[in-house]
Amino acid sequence: MGRPTRADHRGGIFHVIARGNNKEYIFRDGKDKGYFISILKKNCETMVCKIYGFVLMNNHYHILIQTMDKKMQEIMHKVNTIYSKYYNLRYERVGHVFQERYKSSIIQDEYYMYNVLRYIHHNPVKAGICDKVLDYEWCSDKYYRKQIDEFVDTSLIMNMLSSHISDARQKYVFLWINITIQVMRNRTLLAMQLLGLCIRVGKKKFIIENH
Repeated sequence: MGRPTRADHRGGIFHVIARGNNKEYIFRDGKDKGYFISILKKNCETMVCKIYGFVLMNNHYHILIQTMDKKMQEIMHKVNTIYSKYYNLRYERVGHVFQERYKSSIIQDEYYMYNVLRYIHHNPVKAGICDKVLDYEWCSDKYYRKQIDEFVDTSLIMNMLSSHISDARQKYVFLWINITIQVMRNRTLLAMQLLGLCIRVGKKKFIIENH
């Protein structure tokens, strides 16, 4: 059976995910991540597309991208091919760097796009790499938080929050403060549940040993 047809509409906005082959690392250090971003930036300029968000994890990445003249398949194939050659050369390896083809889903509306961006930025926190999104260097959060007008197009998302950029930025920051608080609460709750489980298991073991 052949592979299913991938939705690839010019002008569409997509959430793209690519993972390392056999769940292996595709980024081992900051140099790898920086090089990948430079490839993405260069090819978005030459192939005309927009990046609305990204995060680079050690064994996968997420990108929120809008295609224009080129199909997404052309853009991502070129980006992944160039990076794969660099990665194999640097680490003296052969074979696939990425696991099969990338996965993608088309963004249907503004609400979905906004939630995908939140999901993308939240990846490092969810993985336990950091407590706050702003602490992670290799994602597009800083472009929104600091209003950096380079590479990442923040205007679409910010206009969803407010027509005034200062208000939009405050709403964006406030959103992540609430999410960070919720994450810390969830972690505390989980720790308490695990502690309670250990206590119950310990008591049960103690009773058994004294029978």
